[in-house]
Amino acid sequence: MVADSTTLLLSVVTFQALFISFFLFTTQTGKRLSHRLLGSFFLALSLNLVDSFLLLSGFYFSHPVWALWGTGIPLLFGPALYLYTLSIIDNDFRLSIRQGWHLLPFGLLTSASLLAYHTQTSAQQALIIQSVARQDLSPVSYVFIGLIALHFWGYLLLALRAVRQYRRTLLDYFSEPRSKQLTWLSSVLTFFLLVFLLSISRSFLPLVGFDTYHFVGLVATMITLFVFFNRFLLKALRQPTLFSGIGFSEVPLSSLSPAGESPGTDPEQEAALRYLRTYMETHKPYLEPELTLEQLARRLSIRPKALSQLINDALQQHFFDFINRYRIEEAKRLLTQPTDPKATVLEVMYAVGFNSKSSFNTLFKKYTGTTPSEFKKGAA
Repeated sequence: MVADSTTLLLSVVTFQALFISFFLFTTQTGKRLSHRLLGSFFLALSLNLVDSFLLLSGFYFSHPVWALWGTGIPLLFGPALYLYTLSIIDNDFRLSIRQGWHLLPFGLLTSASLLAYHTQTSAQQALIIQSVARQDLSPVSYVFIGLIALHFWGYLLLALRAVRQYRRTLLDYFSEPRSKQLTWLSSVLTFFLLVFLLSISRSFLPLVGFDTYHFVGLVATMITLFVFFNRFLLKALRQPTLFSGIGFSEVPLSSLSPAGESPGTDPEQEAALRYLRTYMETHKPYLEPELTLEQLARRLSIRPKALSQLINDALQQHFFDFINRYRIEEAKRLLTQPTDPKATVLEVMYAVGFNSKSSFNTLFKKYTGTTPSEFKKGAA
């Protein structure tokens, strides 16, 4: 009965993964390459679940020739998520033949497993299937399981590091937070990092004498995936562009200021700073909610690289901080000297260029030590 329930749950989760993969491969909105890479991950995951289903249902016992085809599939998880992450944060990202080396571990392990398995007699193959079903694995198998885990975690750590680096880059280019997609991406990567840890831990239970908990671990993994897949589908239906990339109009990472390129000598830098500050105070471009580094540089008739380095080196600030400090100063002025005494904090927030109440409150407290509401009361 427990096995039947587990098989049913496994089949439902497998169908969900296949459905998500189909959705991502066929959707026409957003960045198709990103969709297909994420779809490839869910396709690999669903095939891995199919392999587990066929083993658990006893299919391989009656058809041993089909066994072990899915041994190397987990080696596709990491590369698919990593390449998807790169496609999200880099608008210039393209797949190339050189990236085929990411598939090499999968190809080698699958070929070696199938070769070793199909050179055995039918009786030996039956014993291998029984050992895998009972999780009665050899020490060598546990070594490979450990290496597969390290392979996956290594790729995910690289992906999470790329997201962190890109977050810092956004501060140099945008004046308003653009982290919604990155937050979701980080959540997805962290989730699968933890799920894979749970799955690998389950594989090692028989090794430490907890064989009876193997099915418990499998059910826990399936329930976790079931809940996540439902949440994923809801997100996809409500916000289909959430998984498509940051946007096509943004400047690629390579166009931002490279280290070592000086904006000029000190007198030139001081003159550039005076020009920049005069423009900011006179024209108040910071009142535009989605002002970018490129837009401001175009109006100043200077290169984005030079403007970025001027702000970073001379002011020791990110573009994000540079613009939002002006916004907060303007908000302070409007809260203490309002043209309309009935103006609310929310109206002031929109007037100075913010679109997010949480961002406005966070930055206001960061720069002033108090919240906008407290500041308004103190100024009354």
